[in-house]
Amino acid sequence: MEREGKTKDEIMKSLNASLSLTRDHIILHGIDLDNIFRKFDRSQKFNLSDVGAVFLVGPFGALITKGSDFASLSAVTMKERDTTEIDKFVSIWKLQNGKIETNDVAFSTKEHLIVLEGKIDILKDSVENLTYGLVDKKGCILISQDVHGKYDNLKFGEIQAISTLLGAVIELVDVMAGSKCEPFYKGTVEHPKLKKE
Repeated sequence: MEREGKTKDEIMKSLNASLSLTRDHIILHGIDLDNIFRKFDRSQKFNLSDVGAVFLVGPFGALITKGSDFASLSAVTMKERDTTEIDKFVSIWKLQNGKIETNDVAFSTKEHLIVLEGKIDILKDSVENLTYGLVDKKGCILISQDVHGKYDNLKFGEIQAISTLLGAVIELVDVMAGSKCEPFYKGTVEHPKLKKE
């Protein structure tokens, strides 16, 4: 990693680097993410960004959250007996021109694939439209949420879902199987349903 410049901003802008963290078979205690997604309903007060923050933001979690309670999970009750098995976790970022950009950031549970795409501007202490997404086996978004703004005043967009139908969105996955979409995620983490086929 080479750097140039005298001031902090000049040095940060000149840095070019890749950061990578991958892991298999992680157990997350206190929450069952698959159960939460199965029961997801638009009417819930729920932040998809809360669910993925710790895992997906990875090495930049402390930088963005600045010690705030980012994973509030307002609609989710944490239970000691609940667990989530994370089969595969990948967090690959590139640093260039003072911005940290996702390259391949995702994790898979036994049933779902959660991904993150976007940029963090470290020179401006801001998040540039990070998008959390729950995707189907083709990489198309089922549920998504955008996050942007200054670190100390993050703005969370409304949850977007594939349909305006009432009830659980995730149950529509098989119904939507024949539909066309532009894949949101084209990374290396396989959707768990692909492994079962």
